[in-house]
Amino acid sequence: MRARHLLIGCFVSAFPFVVAATTARAQAPQAVPAPDPAFDTAKSAFEALPEGQRRAIQDALIWTGDYKGVVDGGFGRGTFAAMSAYAKRAGLPAGGFFDGKASAALLAAANAAKTTAGFALARDGRSGVALSLPLKLLTKRVDAKTGSLWSTADGAVSVETSATRESDGDLASQFDKLKDSKGPRHVTYKIARPDFLVVSGVNGTSAFYTRVARGQVGGDALLRGFSMSWPSGNKAMENMAVAVANSFDPFPGAPAAAAKPIATAPTAPGQAPAAVAVAPPASRRLVLAATAINLGGDKAVAAAGACEGAQIGGHAAKALKNDPKTGLSLFDVPGLGGQGLAGPAGSTQAGEDALALFRAATTATASQTVLASGQVVGEGAAARVLAPIDETGAGGPVFARSGAFLGLVGPRAAPTRVAGVVPQATWPLIPASFVAEFSAITPPAGAAAPAAPAVADIAAMAKNAVLPVSCLR
Repeated sequence: MRARHLLIGCFVSAFPFVVAATTARAQAPQAVPAPDPAFDTAKSAFEALPEGQRRAIQDALIWTGDYKGVVDGGFGRGTFAAMSAYAKRAGLPAGGFFDGKASAALLAAANAAKTTAGFALARDGRSGVALSLPLKLLTKRVDAKTGSLWSTADGAVSVETSATRESDGDLASQFDKLKDSKGPRHVTYKIARPDFLVVSGVNGTSAFYTRVARGQVGGDALLRGFSMSWPSGNKAMENMAVAVANSFDPFPGAPAAAAKPIATAPTAPGQAPAAVAVAPPASRRLVLAATAINLGGDKAVAAAGACEGAQIGGHAAKALKNDPKTGLSLFDVPGLGGQGLAGPAGSTQAGEDALALFRAATTATASQTVLASGQVVGEGAAARVLAPIDETGAGGPVFARSGAFLGLVGPRAAPTRVAGVVPQATWPLIPASFVAEFSAITPPAGAAAPAAPAVADIAAMAKNAVLPVSCLR
């Protein structure tokens, strides 16, 4: 049972926005990434290996300090970057390729590092969890309140397990206790899902990572988790945290068929990936699927694609038309109300800074607006946005740092997550001109964006207009 899920960005209040009409006719962007021969060649070579060998290479790259992702045998940008970095440092051919000798040397180096740390599986009888720990480093072990506590002699590094009955406090109540920054404790990342939560950050001079997962044992709903703490900025311990989190199994022995893996990824020092399995729902239910923009007049536009039983902002929505190429849909949402704020539309310029805003789930029934900083890649119809955007970000507005509206985030496959944080990924960008033409909405006159607006000004420009889109899944 492995973990994987996350989210990055500054959380801001929700906001309204109406696309400024433009007379220029724009073609929809092509969702075809630029060719990358080095990546494609490395991917083909990697995927030709047996799964066990692929996982072993990813695990070994954690111990060399090059990889901070999930050990799943898959090949993505994180694995490619890690292989390339190791190859360059080891004097191997560029591109991260490994022949038998080089691969053996990598695995030998990782095994030596594990042996030095005494990295071994620890089954905690008190909490029921299983995870691997550097037992030569964590030499002290004592009983904790609901689990066990392993620590270094000076207490600078520690791992504590926990287990409680859900009847004594569900995930939402635990999340409420953990999510806030207080005093020297600064939370840099937090997320709650129906079956797990992740909270991480810095507490004084220490970094911390906490994960709690929900599962069934003998008919009882239980919450099991672990929390790790180490000196902030200690790179060796950051790598160790990744290895520990990848090994975490909250419910060892649970049937694999009952699990749906969700990926995760770190965004700041001290964050490490973990793994959790989410049980599939017994029946279909409304889940957050995308982001919509309130156009005023009970109309909204979203890149939601096929969305059965659509609700926008909690109101039943009916698709009036859609564009198959971009996934963009215009919705009628009776009772939605609200009015968008006219804002300046802009054209994209390769390399310029961009801000993407979207709705992301915080609990099973709630969501909030997230702002992610990124960069425009390409220009015109080929423009895309590189930013840490959640899978529910399709349809979210993208602004230039000048405050100009550049367009909407187009749909794409969900990015691989690590330690509950969304990594940088390239997303299609549906131009503002195309959105305005497609929606056929002429916004009312409104105040122009302030000169050299701050991030808060850009968020305020669209207050209350970024809405969650829910679909039956």
